[in-house]
Amino acid sequence: MRNFPATHPQRARVATLAAVLACALATTPAIQAQLLQSAADHGGGAHVLPTPGRAAGSESLPASQRGSSTPDSFAIPAASTNDLTYHGGPVMRDPTNYVIIWNPPGSTFGANYQQLIEQYFTDNGGTPFMTINSQWNDSSGVPVPNTNHFGGTWVDTTNAYPHAGTVADPLNGSDIRDEVNRAIAANPTWQAHGLSTMYFVYLGHNIIECFKGSGDTFGCFAGTDVDGHSPPAPSGNPNTVAGAATYCAYHSSFDGDKIYATMPYASDGSCYGSASPFPNGVDQDIVLSPTSHEQNEAYSDPQLNAWYNDTSGNENGDNCAYTYGQVEPDGTNFVLSGHRYQIQREWSNALPGGCIKRLGSAAQATIVGDLGFGLVPRGTSTSRDVQIQNTAAGDLNLLNVRLANAAPVQFSIDPSSPRWATLPAGDSVTVKVNFAPGGSSTSAGPLSTSLIIDTDQPGQETQSFAVSGSVGLPKAALTPAALNFDTVCSGTSSDQQLTVTNTGNAPLTIFSLAIAGVTPGLSILTPPTLPQTLPVGGSLSFTIRFTPVGPNPGPISGSIVVNTDDPVHPSQSIPFGGSIGAANVTIGSNALDFGGVPVDNRTDPHNADRTLTIGNTGACNLAVSALSIAGTNAGDFSLVGAPSLPVSVGAASSLTVTVRFNPSAAGLRAGTLGVATNDPAHASSSVALTGTGLLPAVQSSADALVFAPTVIASQAPGYAGGIQNLAITNVGQAELIIDAMGTSGAPFAASAATLPPARYATSDGFNEPVTFAPTAVGKFNGNFNIADTDPEGGASKSVALCGEGVMRGIRVLAVDASGTPIAQVAKLHLQAKGTAQNVNINAQNLALSGVPTSCDASAKMQYENQALPATDTANQRSSYYTLSVTAGGKSTTITFTLGVAEFKVLVVTVK
Repeated sequence: MRNFPATHPQRARVATLAAVLACALATTPAIQAQLLQSAADHGGGAHVLPTPGRAAGSESLPASQRGSSTPDSFAIPAASTNDLTYHGGPVMRDPTNYVIIWNPPGSTFGANYQQLIEQYFTDNGGTPFMTINSQWNDSSGVPVPNTNHFGGTWVDTTNAYPHAGTVADPLNGSDIRDEVNRAIAANPTWQAHGLSTMYFVYLGHNIIECFKGSGDTFGCFAGTDVDGHSPPAPSGNPNTVAGAATYCAYHSSFDGDKIYATMPYASDGSCYGSASPFPNGVDQDIVLSPTSHEQNEAYSDPQLNAWYNDTSGNENGDNCAYTYGQVEPDGTNFVLSGHRYQIQREWSNALPGGCIKRLGSAAQATIVGDLGFGLVPRGTSTSRDVQIQNTAAGDLNLLNVRLANAAPVQFSIDPSSPRWATLPAGDSVTVKVNFAPGGSSTSAGPLSTSLIIDTDQPGQETQSFAVSGSVGLPKAALTPAALNFDTVCSGTSSDQQLTVTNTGNAPLTIFSLAIAGVTPGLSILTPPTLPQTLPVGGSLSFTIRFTPVGPNPGPISGSIVVNTDDPVHPSQSIPFGGSIGAANVTIGSNALDFGGVPVDNRTDPHNADRTLTIGNTGACNLAVSALSIAGTNAGDFSLVGAPSLPVSVGAASSLTVTVRFNPSAAGLRAGTLGVATNDPAHASSSVALTGTGLLPAVQSSADALVFAPTVIASQAPGYAGGIQNLAITNVGQAELIIDAMGTSGAPFAASAATLPPARYATSDGFNEPVTFAPTAVGKFNGNFNIADTDPEGGASKSVALCGEGVMRGIRVLAVDASGTPIAQVAKLHLQAKGTAQNVNINAQNLALSGVPTSCDASAKMQYENQALPATDTANQRSSYYTLSVTAGGKSTTITFTLGVAEFKVLVVTVK
């Protein structure tokens, strides 16, 4: 074989692809001459199984040298998927394989190493796997038959290795050939060497062997020697670098037809590509894969001149080196004669072609059985059989019989069932699947998984068979649903039956039955010994007795608790009730809501009454010993005409009490009426008392009144000033009583509150005029105030007032066409006509500025004059003002009149 990649779990690959390419054999004239010289010195060719990842087509020998007398030369072809072609050489016929274990003192082999090798050679003859070789014929046209035999084993414990087997002193090709000759001499009964005989030489643990030719090392086993050293990775041409780690195994021939394979201890090196685990153990399975590789290559190309592909020089094993196909969880990818192996696939030119596991007559796995377990009680188990039969002509190899990953633990394959087998035509095996729900199962399911059958038959590599089952669980049913002892008088007893029945699908265990809490007079009569297990449908009854004890009559209640292994309801309670003929208090309501009541005692009504019925539905008189009011706002509630206590209420009679609510503050008010009686079950009862204190609320039509600039009284005798109406509304929940009203801050004025005070119902109100009559120039602020001053919670409102006192005149604001104030007016001309005083004012360069006395903080102007005479408003055509404003090269003129008590704010648009 030429290329057998692999990965050791404790060792990285010998070389990366780049390094391998760098180490490719350069076919220079000098190197070819050296190889030809080697061919002249020895009697056969060698074909190696290189380490994984080594792929360089330039390492192939020229076709003229294949099969030449160069035993230590080798070639590592590039990976290829091209079919093999025949080149005229012989193939092997009905081979007998001999195992040579070279095990001198100091050498070591793993446990079962020899046994597994012998088993492999015994198992593979006549199998569909070896049938792949039947397509390789020689010049006669007769193919390699699907027969081979295990001839025997010779363990050589006598002849020492002629070299130390280290990197510094490796074995060489002639040492291997000498050992083959020793084996032939030591076993005269062995079949004679030739095209029907092959020898496999197995070297011990940590032994390095290198090809030798004309004294030069051409390549070495990629392993670790006894000193812990490995041959160095190739650099340049691996055939010319001493100790280069290049191969895992090789086959060759010498003396014409002595066909052999050298099998180093493969697990020492980087000689496999499969991941762990291995079905037979690491050492055994790693050596069996190259064994199979070299065996198949030698059968089809024993002297390196028969079957290989012309593209890369690959033999049948090379094309499929380190390819395994489907690998089972335990590492198995082949079953041969019923035994598990992990070996590579082999190349086939015939259909289906490529790397395959078998050839020849097809097999057919037919699965018969039913793995629907149905309902199985927990704590028990049941089994069902599935028969796997080979219903076709070819052998069927079962690689594995397994449950799907993450299968529920309740399902298992019986240990007695075969997990792998070889089934000839018509043969079958039976697989037993168990379903064993645990005794502590709590879920009925259903549960499901798949039984998976893995075979080597193409197209049937994996078949699934549905597996399902449900868990039978116990179920405890208690009857009756409640125990009712009715009314029981002192000195008598009442019995009730409680029955536990198993209505489930598995046995039910009753662990305990007990009375929850302490109920004087209640007992379980002579209870059965527990725990007890009831079969499906079984039942067990208990007698519960109630005998009243103690001086306090009244109702009783509680529960009987039954504990079982019912997984859904492990603990169930059956309520019980009864009476000792006691009084039984009933309260007509557990809450009295008085609604909304005004806080102000001046309103009518200013309190509310509610009645409460205290009844007795028991058989004895009810003694009411206390009626008390407590709580956060207890003072807001009182009893009206309360009876003298204690008071007795006969059976089926009642007592009515009146509770009054008079709130002392607004909002939710709460208290509790406590009722103390001789009812032993309800010695004290409570009634929630709630009500709401209501208040008026004042709303005004505006939160602030702003008066326009107003001329002071001295300029217009008899002028009343500015007046604005303020709408006042009661938006509260109680009557509004106006105790105080007026303004603060002259020169504002409004009406005062009346005596008696005015009253306004909810949503009612009035309009109040507010006057601004300034006597001086400037800005004035004040407030309008209104209030209901009830000490328990009134209402009030304050409205901000603002006004500007001015002299008669004007204030000018010039704006552009977009309404934006102009930063500076170039000219302003104001002229009066027909006024008592002549006015002719010219002003220039008037800047925009604020108005400090205005109630509007954002007010702006370029000009103001508060000393202008009034016009004759009755003769406006001959008495008026003209105002011209020029800015930005544009001018606008307007006319206006001015009354005696008038101040105008003029906005002039210049455009």
